[in-house]
Amino acid sequence: MTAKRISAFFLLLILPLALFLLRKNQISIPLISDEGEYAYEANLMAHGALPYQDAYDQKPPLVFFIYRFAYWFSRNPLAPRILSFIFSCLTMVFLFLLTPETWSPASRLSAPAIFSVLSSAPLADIFSANCEMFLILFNVVSIWVLLKFWKNPQRLLWAFIAGLFCGMALMTKQTVFWFVLSLAPLLILNTTPAKALKQTTLFGAGVFLFPTALILYFFAHADLRPLLQQAFLNNGRYIGIISRLGLPAILQHVLIWWGGWYGMKVVLPNWTIWALCLYALSVLKINEDNRFGVLATLWLGTSFMGAMTGLFLFPHYFFTIYPPLAILAAQGLECLREKYRLSARSLAVLIFAVCLYPVIIQSRAYFYESPLELSKTLLYPNPLFESKLIAEEIRKQTLPTQKIYIFGSEPEIYIYSGRESATPYITSYPLTLFPKNKAQIIRELSRLKNSPPSMIVYCDIAGSQVIGSTLGIYFRNKIQELLKTRYSLVGKTPVLPNAAPPQFIAETAFPQFNDTNTLYLFRLRSAPKGS
Repeated sequence: MTAKRISAFFLLLILPLALFLLRKNQISIPLISDEGEYAYEANLMAHGALPYQDAYDQKPPLVFFIYRFAYWFSRNPLAPRILSFIFSCLTMVFLFLLTPETWSPASRLSAPAIFSVLSSAPLADIFSANCEMFLILFNVVSIWVLLKFWKNPQRLLWAFIAGLFCGMALMTKQTVFWFVLSLAPLLILNTTPAKALKQTTLFGAGVFLFPTALILYFFAHADLRPLLQQAFLNNGRYIGIISRLGLPAILQHVLIWWGGWYGMKVVLPNWTIWALCLYALSVLKINEDNRFGVLATLWLGTSFMGAMTGLFLFPHYFFTIYPPLAILAAQGLECLREKYRLSARSLAVLIFAVCLYPVIIQSRAYFYESPLELSKTLLYPNPLFESKLIAEEIRKQTLPTQKIYIFGSEPEIYIYSGRESATPYITSYPLTLFPKNKAQIIRELSRLKNSPPSMIVYCDIAGSQVIGSTLGIYFRNKIQELLKTRYSLVGKTPVLPNAAPPQFIAETAFPQFNDTNTLYLFRLRSAPKGS
């Protein structure tokens, strides 16, 4: 077989199969909170309603359209995970195409191989079909197009197309802004002022085309204010929450996270990959002949900036660093091949060892733990299987036309139960973490009073309620008052640290809420019971 056929065989069959095997245990874990949000918005769109106006959300709108596309093919709640797997496979293809043709075939294939290991790591919630899983493909394609433009600068259309994919990335998540901003100056390198103006204008036109189209879509269908308020203004307030802690607390937060949790869970199991990346950076020559290396370094740096924006440091935020990290690790392998004149066989063995080591270290999570066990290992006390169970109970006890309400951050319950939210707030954190004012909470309480949901799920879990303000405490207390005066307890589902199958326990005594790691299900006293 020729080198091209071998490469195609690995890209189209072996690596996707390896990626599937590595993600197999993770893919059937129930939807997490973020996925529940996007799925709910997608279902609204399927029924003619609109995100932001009919359900609160802070993400840019493209992820809702992506979920809508996934559900067009299948009504399985986990369909977006399958789509994210396809996006990852396409990302691997473009990572291979990004690598210089002068590299050895093994070094070129090592980039997608390393990405498959990094992107399937059994780490918190990075298995989910989150925004980062989709936007990395837009990033990779935009860089591939930019490299095509550098090879043929007369084709100015390439600059426009690169901008177009950057605009798609921006409409998937705002933190990719740093990445997009860094690409613009690269268009004016070693060119005349007139050409530089043309190139940057076309790139900018591409960047703004997709956001403009989405804004016009929402303008044509509804008021633009909810989109602008939630996805931009409120998201800015959300990003600024940790900055209010003060510099000493921020430094402590970052140092503990990087020196402890992140180092143990991410860097240590993948130290072979990080070592290759650092080696590539150490021998990198910044000049006109090594645009690829400079671009990969810039890509890694801006991806870190995006992941660190807001300093929340959620693991899935760092998913965006994996493509450039894989590229630089592959460059490190190619540098080793050239320096030590490694044979094709020796290089292949080295690549296999680099990729296999993290898998062996984490083999239990990859292959032996059940999805239920893995959900506890990765995300306890997040109520994943428990949310699915209580949703099934809601489905049994309500009619399809009846609405429910969740105090907490488990909108996936709406998806699994097939019931709509009684208000636009499908998660509580906008009202518990950073409410604009007391009037915002009063309006929500008024909605619940005037159009009471037939059932309310009260998530007595600190990480679900996300109370970070005195107004948040006020809102929680008012919800508890509402439950005491108008609702009766039906039962509860404890969230246990062990992997025992969750159980719904019928109970009628009103609970003493105190962060019990329990989902409580309440029924409106006058609500009819479903069949």
